[in-house]
Amino acid sequence: ENVQALIKVYSSMKPEEAANLIEAIDDDLALKIVSGMKSKIAGKVLSVLDVKVAKRISETLAGKRVKKEKMMDDKMTNVTKN
Repeated sequence: ENVQALIKVYSSMKPEEAANLIEAIDDDLALKIVSGMKSKIAGKVLSVLDVKVAKRISETLAGKRVKKEKMMDDKMTNVTKN
């Protein structure tokens, strides 16, 4: 619930302001905030983030999505086998 409120607040900021704050907060919280933003807003924020921070967030998001997709694929494979 608190993260949802933060997502709304960060989404309403100028991308530069949101990026400055995201660079200063815990990586896990930053990831939750960015991943909860609409794609267009997240893209604008990521584009003005420090490259290393943007890279870390992007790679983590990609890894999470890949893991989720793999889990879903594994579940579907198990369902079709049974």
